[in-house]
Amino acid sequence: MEVFLNNIFIEHAIIGIDLRTECNLGDEVVGFKSNDKVFDLHSVISEGIEVQPVLDSDEEYLHFLRHDAAHVLAQALTVLFPKIQFGKQFFEGKFIFAFDVYLPEYNFSSEDFPKIENEMRNVIAQEDDIIKHIVEKSKALERFADDKFKQDIINHSSCDSVVLYEHGDYIDICHGPRGLNNKYVKYFKLLNVQEVSWLYDEKIKLQRILGACFADETSMKQFLLEKEKN
Repeated sequence: MEVFLNNIFIEHAIIGIDLRTECNLGDEVVGFKSNDKVFDLHSVISEGIEVQPVLDSDEEYLHFLRHDAAHVLAQALTVLFPKIQFGKQFFEGKFIFAFDVYLPEYNFSSEDFPKIENEMRNVIAQEDDIIKHIVEKSKALERFADDKFKQDIINHSSCDSVVLYEHGDYIDICHGPRGLNNKYVKYFKLLNVQEVSWLYDEKIKLQRILGACFADETSMKQFLLEKEKN
């Protein structure tokens, strides 16, 4: 492996975490990027390209955190509302993450946010490692045989395989990028609930629970202060 300046030339396909080890890079390296493509430490980086490390101080890292926060939210909701089902994740701007949820017998509101946020902290405190799986489409359909929303997502995908990320007792479809452990999700705030139509059937109404995730407490306080002003 040739390392020059801040660039790494990939001579053979390698998983991100192995590349970090092989190049003696520190824990501040959370992934790699090549042009506009970002690889998390779970992903295989193809040979013949040049990559740069993504650091936990880089702006790209926010997208890792937002993906992790969205799935922490989903896992917390399964604890509090065992009958809940999930549509798709949603991201907006720099900080916003969301999950579309289906629980027709319950209307979520901001009054639910304190208990949901508290359960999210309980999930994070478990410090579950995040594990990536790539499975054949047919296997994914079997895995989510009783979940209409996952079935819709899988059937509408043009890919032959499905990417799943697992942590604790929660697993879901996600293309990443993701971190290595939920413990890095430290600064977040739930913001709003919106009614949305299911992507593949507008007659089905879901609730979109939106939140914001941050790399540090200062950014979170500044965001919330500006939000109050507006």
